[in-house]
Amino acid sequence: SWQMEPTIVYALLAIVVVLLVLVAIRSGGGSAPKEDTWESHVFEHEQEFTEIGESLWVIRGHTSYGMPRNMVVCGLRHGAVEVEETKPDTPRRSLRVKKRVAQQVVKKLGVQPLLIHSCVALNEETMAKLEKLGKPTVLVVPNAYHRMDAALYKKRYPDAVVLCPEASKAAVSKVVEVNGTCEEHLSAYEIKHHAMPGNSFELMYQLPLSMAHPAMGYAFVVTDAMFNMPTGNIIGRILGSIGPLGVTRIGRMFMGSGKKAFADWLREIKDEVFWQAVIVAHGDVIRGAECAEQLEAAADRLWPAAE
Repeated sequence: SWQMEPTIVYALLAIVVVLLVLVAIRSGGGSAPKEDTWESHVFEHEQEFTEIGESLWVIRGHTSYGMPRNMVVCGLRHGAVEVEETKPDTPRRSLRVKKRVAQQVVKKLGVQPLLIHSCVALNEETMAKLEKLGKPTVLVVPNAYHRMDAALYKKRYPDAVVLCPEASKAAVSKVVEVNGTCEEHLSAYEIKHHAMPGNSFELMYQLPLSMAHPAMGYAFVVTDAMFNMPTGNIIGRILGSIGPLGVTRIGRMFMGSGKKAFADWLREIKDEVFWQAVIVAHGDVIRGAECAEQLEAAADRLWPAAE
């Protein structure tokens, strides 16, 4: 009798799961829930921040369906950035950025300005630990699917600047006021970003382990572009998200013909920067000399170099 190939079965199941997730997001899963309180957003998470470098930390949270979701915290040299939008009737809408040196900010506030990548609502005990590290000053919403807790952070830290990629601005603006794009304004904080060929909906962020000592190396930070989940539940397996560092089955579907370009870019970028950490939103952190090796291996799994 006729039997369906396992790969086709997995693909069909993955499509069904993705559709269910998208429906959940559109009905409130990707924005604020009906009970819009800080407590209603808090899920299980680690109790301590993992130090990646003297200016960089990671904490792992979880979604309601068991998917790990990492938040990255980066200490900044330049804080108290003011972003002002010009009048709507000007020929070209632009954003003016005004910097103050970090020493003046720290002297005035007594705290380290922080950049938060992919906000995760934590319980009050853990938020107190975050605030011991410094004051959230820049909130980076990395894409439309990681906007869930951004509005709550903005409410808690009203002076914080909210930035997101240009491609996600329309979607992110539905849940929180966006002050500008990462492409335009991250450089004001001495943070580099990289466009990723084959992936148009998010950026890669090059975060220093130490702002004061860049020679210590950098962290390669992405959100949904790559996962690193050696183990996981049945949903992760259906989605093709379980495995070593790489693009998931769903990610490859969205990339279409861009897979080769993304793989080639990974091979180039792995040697251009002294990577000391690879941090993904979903999965384990890779550290040390293994970073370049894992980036190359991920490229080979996506598109073998010989092809």
